[in-house]
Parts: sequence; structure tokens; C-alpha cells
Amino acid sequence: MKENVVLQMKNIHKNFTGVKALQAVDFSLREGEIHALMGENGAGKSTLIKVLTGVYEKDEGEIFLKGNDKAVAIHSPQDAQNLGISTVYQEITLCPNLSVAENMFIGRTKGRMQNWKKMNADADRILQSLDIPAKATQQLANCSIAIQQMVAIARAVDMDCKVLILDEPTSSLDDKEVQKLFGLMKDLRARGVGIIFVTHFLDQVYEVCDRITVLRDGKLVGEYEIEKLPRVQLVAKMLGKELDDEAQIKDETQVYHADENVPPVFEVEQLQSNAGIKPFDFYIRKGEVNGFTGLLGSGRSECVRAIFGADRIIGGKIKKNGKEIKITKPIDAMKNGIAYLPEDRKVDGIVGDLSVRDNIILAAQVLRGFFRPFSKAQANKFADEYIKLLEIKTASADTPIKSLSGGNQQKVILARWLLTHPEYLILDEPTRGIDIGTKIEIQKLVLKLASEGMSVTFISSETDEMLRTCSRLIVMRDRRKVGEISGEDLTQSKIMDTIAGGEKRMAKTRTLQKKNFMDMFSGKQILIPIVALVLLAVFNLIADPSFYKITLDVNSAGNHVLSGYLITILDYGSELAILAIGMTLVTAASGGQDISVGAGIAIAGSVILRVLCGTNSRPDHLQAPIIVAFLVSCVVAMLFGAFNGILVAGFKIQPMVATLILYTAGRSIAAWINNNELPVISDPSFGYFGGFYSGNSNSDSGFLLR
Repeated sequence: MKENVVLQMKNIHKNFTGVKALQAVDFSLREGEIHALMGENGAGKSTLIKVLTGVYEKDEGEIFLKGNDKAVAIHSPQDAQNLGISTVYQEITLCPNLSVAENMFIGRTKGRMQNWKKMNADADRILQSLDIPAKATQQLANCSIAIQQMVAIARAVDMDCKVLILDEPTSSLDDKEVQKLFGLMKDLRARGVGIIFVTHFLDQVYEVCDRITVLRDGKLVGEYEIEKLPRVQLVAKMLGKELDDEAQIKDETQVYHADENVPPVFEVEQLQSNAGIKPFDFYIRKGEVNGFTGLLGSGRSECVRAIFGADRIIGGKIKKNGKEIKITKPIDAMKNGIAYLPEDRKVDGIVGDLSVRDNIILAAQVLRGFFRPFSKAQANKFADEYIKLLEIKTASADTPIKSLSGGNQQKVILARWLLTHPEYLILDEPTRGIDIGTKIEIQKLVLKLASEGMSVTFISSETDEMLRTCSRLIVMRDRRKVGEISGEDLTQSKIMDTIAGGEKRMAKTRTLQKKNFMDMFSGKQILIPIVALVLLAVFNLIADPSFYKITLDVNSAGNHVLSGYLITILDYGSELAILAIGMTLVTAASGGQDISVGAGIAIAGSVILRVLCGTNSRPDHLQAPIIVAFLVSCVVAMLFGAFNGILVAGFKIQPMVATLILYTAGRSIAAWINNNELPVISDPSFGYFGGFYSGNSNSDSGFLLR
């Protein structure tokens, strides 16, 4: 090995049943280098990475690492990690319910006890050294996808990695997040880490990489310095055909424009879902390709999920050929001729353990009914037809879909929906994470389907792809439709301008629209109990005007007190109000459920009584000032709260389980404090509270003043 080479793979072979995945592939990586591994889906990139990381064992070849005189043996991911090889995958493989620090150190604790303070301090130090904007104690689920990727990289760097593999790390990031990730990659390069960057974004390759290795059909095409390989030649080497110019890729697809005189096939009016989408209007004609565009999180996917019934609809109408239809779940949409290829194929698309054949026939089988299963001959016929039609690269229809490349998995899902012969096809990020050749194939197929009369909605994070494919774009911002673009206005600059300024124009339009009374209350559930209380108050006033009468009376102790129905309600409702406020504050502060609030109040109330009564259960006057009793009860309550906090934060016990202990013991502790007696205080000062009796009741609140 050369002195600055940190990794060298020689003559790597890997075969699967009927498929030669890798054939005599060589690869080398230098210290302090970002090296792009390029190729179409099925070219062998993922297989080469899995051989390097110990997921697959090579059939032939050698792997050398700097610092080792002989070839190294990598039989498992643990072997790779021990040798300084770390991988960050496209799908985040961390635990979102744990903190950032816990994710960085999980599986690396030595001994039985974890020093949480040291772990958090070490995590903060690493995060700061890599300029990652996250806190060690922050829950990972509260971080953006980009930050989660960076945390995974920080974990790898802290494990003294020499080779860092980034597998499609930018596929789910917006432009700003990509730049943050690139900044971290450049910092690691400056520190001498060798980085293998797997991506399908050509612009990103030329922005951050030093060299490129191209694979095609499991074979090495070549290794190139970035400045010596123009983009058009890179595409040609990946596809196996020469292209005169990158623009020729765009020319391979021509947007099909639907007849504007044709009425809409599907349309929605003021549709709103529980995913936070503001009411929006939408329509699509037969043979039209339109799309939703906007920044990540703008609501593009949520709009089509509402149309398909994947999110619960809470307002608006959906019409098919002018007639209103009811869609409450995906099967309703499917029966009405709507198909939906989801954004996340791994989570919502493929069934990984099923075969390619079973994944293809899945939707059609659901429509047909599970009591009328397809015969094996029918299933094979459908699978073979669409494998051939979409050129799906698989050893056979029996191959588990999880073993296919990302692009071929996407083709299988597309085949699943085409088999149902839909009238309206929704494609959400159909080209994410797949190679440029497959992207073009999918775009051409979309336009072909439209020319045959199918309506298609196409969503993509790549604006150029949308402009090549769609004849009309709906622009989204902050989960609200802010504009619609078509014709000559269909340009990237116009889209950006609409996203930036469209909110103001749409706000003016909304002020001109007339809204009926019920529309004003749409989505404002907080008004429901308020309206109910007002109606109840009006009813009581009509039924019994004395209900609201409050009088000043004299109690048996000779003190003036207020009395009446409302005073009685406030008296008996006070304990429930205290309990509700306590529960709300605890839940808001901790994010967990505390079922010991009532028990805590009972204990605090008992402490107040014991301090006020002293050793006598029926004193004629207070044995201590009320303020002292109140402060002592607060201290006791804080101690029990700290007890719960230690169980939850220190020992990582679920809040509901931890607070169950105090919930169970609370009443017994309260009774023990007062020796199972009911203290009575006759001090006149309690007349200010509306009575002269104070006692420890059997309710959870424990302390009542009457």
C-alpha cells in the first residue's frame, strides 16, 4: 500500500444465487479524502460497502488497511468497527427515544454503572469540537434529520474511525442542511479521515469530492480525479452510453399537457387533515401530470396523504367526476381508482421479507379480497409481466425485495400500483436515492402513462425534475397552499418567488373570501367546552334564577361567610382544580405522565394539618403560623418530587411506572402522618376560608377547608 492510502480493496468478488454482484472490483481510499462511489442502482455499490463492513463475506479478494501488514479479515460489522471502519446509512439507525449522548455511547459502556455526568460532558465536548448544534441531553427525536446524521457521524468519529462511509446521507435533507453536513465532512477530511461518499446527486459530488470510482453491472469502470472527469462523461460511464451534453438527459422527456377543456377527474375543496394541513383546493384532469412543490416540511406529502386517506380528513370534500366521494382510509381511495407510492419506501412501501412477486400483487390482492387469492400461475404471470415491463433487476420473482437495490425496490412498488390499473397515480419522491438512469426511466414512464390517459401527481425535492415532468405545480409553504404555477411561469425562479412571497398574496385572497359561522370554528376544539359551559349557564339561569344568587351569612362560629350554589360548586371543585393544575404542570414540564399528583397533594395536606395541629388532634387554636405549615408542606412535596425525578432521570424508569410507587403508597403515608385520625381545627382565622373546620379527608387531595 502507498503511504497515504488508508484502505485498499483488491479483486473483490461476490456472488448470489444466479447473480454476480461484484466481479474483480478494486477500490482505494486515501487519508484526508472524500471519495465518491458512483453507479446506477444494481451497479454493486451497496454490495461493495457491505463486504467492507462485514455484512457480506467476500467470495474472493483481499482488503488492506493502513497499519496492518497483512490483509484483514472482516466477518462482521463488529470486526469492521474494531478496525476503524464506521458507516452512516441513509435511514437513521439511532434510537430517537434516547438522548444525543446516549446514542453516541450506546453499546460502549464499561462496567455495570454508567457515569451519566461524564458521558454527557464527553458528548458535549465531541459535539462542540465538530461544531454540531446539539446538546448532549437533548432527545434525538427533537433533532432534525440533518442533526441526527451528524450525531451518527460524531459517534463514528469518537470510535476512532479511519474510514467513514456515508451512504446517501443527503437524500432527506434540504439545501441548508446539506451545507451543514458538507461543512462537517470537510472538517473531518482536514483531520485525516478517509470518507467514502455514496450519492446520486451529481452537483454534490462535484462540490465536495476529490476522486470518483464508477461501478456498472458489478464491474469496475474506472477511478478518476474529480477535475479530470466532466459531468457528462460521468453520466456516460454510469449509463454505459455516450451523451453529448447533460442537457440531452432533459430532452429525453417532454412534458405532456392535458386538454384544459376536459373537466377534472378528481378535485378537492377546502380539504384539511389531522396532519396540520390548512384547507386547500386541488384538481387534476385526465392525462395531466401536476405536482406539489415547496421546501421540506411545507406540507407537500401531507396534502396527497389526505387525498389518499392515509391521514384522517377533518374537513372538506373530495369529488370524482363531479360527484362527492367519501375517503376515510386508503382502501376507500383504492376502490375509487387512486394509487399512492409513499415518500418513505422502507417504512410505508415495501414488505421486506416478502418476495418481489408478493410485493407486486399486494395491492391488487387487497382490492380483490383475501378470500379470493390469486392462483400461483396468476401471481407469476403478473410478476413476470411487470418485471419485464419496468426492467426490474432481480434474480427471480421469488427474491426477497429487501435484497434489491433502492431503485429496483421503487420499481416494484410502482408495479404494485400499476397492476391495480388506477385512474389517478400519486408518486411521492419516486426518484429519491436512485441513480440518474432509473430516474429518467421513471420520468419517461410517468409521461407515457399520462399520454395514455392516466392522471399523475408527481412530488420531488429536485425542482429540475418537477419542471421536466409537470405541466402545473401547486406551491406549498408552512403547510398551506400559497400559489399555483403553469405555462410560461413554470420556472425555478418563479417557484422560489412564490414560496417566498406567496403567503402575502394568499392572505389577501383569504380576506376577500366569505366564511360562514361554522368555518370560523373549524379546527378550534378549545371553543367546544367554552360554548358548552355558556349554554349550561344560560339554561341554569332560565330554569332557576336563584342559581347565581350569592348571600352573606353567619356561620356557627359567628363569622361572616359567602353562601350559594356557585360557592358550593367552587368549594367542592377546588380540590379537582388543584389536582388538574398539578397534573397539567407536571405533564407540560416533563413530557411524561405522573399518576402520583393526587397522592402528593394528600401528603402535602396531611403535613399542613400536622404542623397546624401539633401533637393535639383537636386544638383550640393554631400551633404554628399558616405560612410555616405551607412552606413545610412545599418542602415535603419537593422531596417526593425529587424522589420521582431520580427514578425517571437517574435510573431511566418510565414516568408512569416510577410514579406508580408514590401513587400506591401516598394515601398510607398521609394517614400515617396524622395517626389515622381526622384532625379538627376550630381557630377563628379559618373563617376567612368560609368555615371553621379543617380536616384530612379520604379523597386524594387530602386537605379540605369548609
